[in-house]
Amino acid sequence: MLNLCARQALDQLVRPFEDLVLLDQNCFRSEEGWKELLQLIPDSKIVKKLERKWTDDRSSDDKWTDLMDEIGASYPLKATRVSTIKFTIVYLSDVVDY
Repeated sequence: MLNLCARQALDQLVRPFEDLVLLDQNCFRSEEGWKELLQLIPDSKIVKKLERKWTDDRSSDDKWTDLMDEIGASYPLKATRVSTIKFTIVYLSDVVDY
């Protein structure tokens, strides 16, 4: 369970994450971008599945959907895992260009 500040910050990220990271900048389209994303996933089975599936011609939005599907299948209570990934991408990553 996230504390109040983290929950509020995550709520503020929902729309900008989709618009900025996935659509505008398409941060995970390139191999460099999606490999950085995969480094945030601690489950090697998920990483291996996605590495085989992803190519540079798939959009960031498609790759994010793939990732959410894999996490959801492996970890039914995925909210905290996804939140951690989003925080890392937006606040600690070099992938997003402001």
